[in-house]
Amino acid sequence: MQPRTEWSHATRFDADPASVAKARTFVECHLEAHGRSRLVDDLRLIVSELATNAVVHGGAVPFTVSLEEAAGSVRVAVHDDGAATIAPRLARREISETGRGLVIVEAVSTDWGVSADPTGSKSVWASVDVSEIPDEVGEPAGARR
Repeated sequence: MQPRTEWSHATRFDADPASVAKARTFVECHLEAHGRSRLVDDLRLIVSELATNAVVHGGAVPFTVSLEEAAGSVRVAVHDDGAATIAPRLARREISETGRGLVIVEAVSTDWGVSADPTGSKSVWASVDVSEIPDEVGEPAGARR
């Protein structure tokens, strides 16, 4: 049985560097509309890295950003039909001048992953647990319940 989705949104962007900023705005607007403003910084960073990868490595094809809350976490995914491949997990020691995006995603998210099919269609997703975000500065998550 799949967890009940509280809300979800998706939109498509052109494979253009300006779309990365649009993806950040998309995520921020929807998080704030659903009362999840404490997640904005982390999820804007995550979608920025994932959208940048789609623009740079996606083969100049449009990409879709989806955002949803289900089972106590918010998940953002970037999907494209480009032919580029993605390393499913990265060793932290393999950092160079570029290529830090998925390492950042791994550090900021609760979990992340990649799904792909033989045609080159792929989704890279990351989730952040809602329960791990404090209600106020210095207050543990759920302390006011």
